Amino acid sequence: MEGTTTNYNQTKTIPTKKPETYRKPRNPDSPQENIDGEAKPEPKSVNEKRAEVLKIFNNQENGTKKKEVVKEGVDFVFQQNPELANIGTIEQYSKYIDTIFPESKLKDIVYHGTKTYEDLIKHGFSKDFSGKSNRGDKSGYFYFTNSLENAEYTGISERNIDQYAKKIEYIHEIFNTTDIPTTKEIYQNIGDLKNKLKKLEEDINDLSQKRNIFTRKKRHTQIETHKKEAEILKEQIDFLYNEGVTIADNYHQGVNYLKGEKGHNSVNPLNAINHSKTLSGKFKEVSQDKIVNILFGTEDLKYSPKVLSIVLDMRDPIIRDLGYSDKDENPLLKNKTDPEFYEYNNKQAEFLDDFNKSENDSAIQKNMFDVLLSNVYITKKAEQIHILGSDQDINDFKDFVKNN
Repeated sequence: MEGTTTNYNQTKTIPTKKPETYRKPRNPDSPQENIDGEAKPEPKSVNEKRAEVLKIFNNQENGTKKKEVVKEGVDFVFQQNPELANIGTIEQYSKYIDTIFPESKLKDIVYHGTKTYEDLIKHGFSKDFSGKSNRGDKSGYFYFTNSLENAEYTGISERNIDQYAKKIEYIHEIFNTTDIPTTKEIYQNIGDLKNKLKKLEEDINDLSQKRNIFTRKKRHTQIETHKKEAEILKEQIDFLYNEGVTIADNYHQGVNYLKGEKGHNSVNPLNAINHSKTLSGKFKEVSQDKIVNILFGTEDLKYSPKVLSIVLDMRDPIIRDLGYSDKDENPLLKNKTDPEFYEYNNKQAEFLDDFNKSENDSAIQKNMFDVLLSNVYITKKAEQIHILGSDQDINDFKDFVKNN
C-alpha cells in the first residue's frame, strides 16, 4: 500500500449489466427427451440452423437410401471440439455415444453450464463441482438440463460472478494490490503516512530557512517537489480515513458472507461498495477467479465459463413431471413472498427429500423451471457422468472408429 496513489472521486452506483436475451427453450417433450414410452410429438429444434443440420443428417433422402440418424446435440459437440472431425464422422460419433453407458435409460445428450470448464475437463466431476446451491440441495448431487439455453443462462452467465467480481476488482485497483489490508493494517499505514508527511513538512520548513546554502532556483525546486509529495500523502491519508477503512471492512465481511458466514447481516456488505472509477482490467481475471473459489470453497480454480455436453448413466431414475409449459409464468421470477414462489420451491425441496431417501441412482424432473423451462437430470455419483469432448472421450472415440 505504501506510496500508492489513488484518484478518490465521488462514488456512484455501478451500473448493473443488462442480462442477455436468451432464445426460447425447446419443447422438453421432444422425442429425444421422453424415456418412459409415452406418445412422442414432432421434434422442435433449438434454432433453425441446428434444425437444418439435423435435417441433412436425419431426413435427407439420397436416392432410395435414407441417411443414418444423428442424435440431437452432436453437431454442438463437433462445433466445440473440431478435432473430432479428424477422427470420424458425425454419424460415427452418434453411434459411439450409445456405447458409453449402454445400460442407461437416458440415451440423449444433456448439458451442464459451468464457470470452471478448464478444471472440469482436467479433473472431471467431483463433490467440489456438485450442485449444492440448487434450491436447498445439500447432498452434493450433480445437475444437468436438456436445454442448451438453460445451461447457458444458469451456468455460464456472468450475472452472479460479474456482480461481485467488479466490486472486488475495484477494491484491488483502489489499493493497487490483490492482498487487501485489514482495518488494523490500514490504521497502522495511516500512522506511517502521517510520520512521512510530518518529516516532509519539516524539510520544507528547513529549506525555507537555509537561504544561504542553496541557490534560489535550486531551493525553490526542492521545496516544490516536497510540497507535491506532501499533497499526495494528504490525499492517501484522507482516503484511508474516509473511505479505505470502510471499503476494506466491507470487503472482508463480504467475502465471509459469500463463504456462508453471514453473521447478523441479511445483505452482502459488498453491495454497499459503489464506485465511479473506470476499471483498467488489471485485476479482472484475478477477481473473477477469486469469486469462483470463494463460491466453491476452493483455492486454485480458474474462471472459464462454457457449456459442457454430457452423457449420463441413469439406470434407475425416479421421475416426476411438474406439468409446466412455456405458456406458464415462471414462479421463480415472482416475489419471494408470493405463494406461487413458495409453493414451487417447496415442491423442489420435497422432491429432493424423496430422492435422498430413495435407492434410485438418479432423478428426472420434467417440465420444470430452472429459470428457463426444461427437464432437469440429477445423478448421485460422479462416475455416472461422461464429458463429451474431454481427453478420455476423444481417445475412446478413436478406439471406436478403429474397431468399427
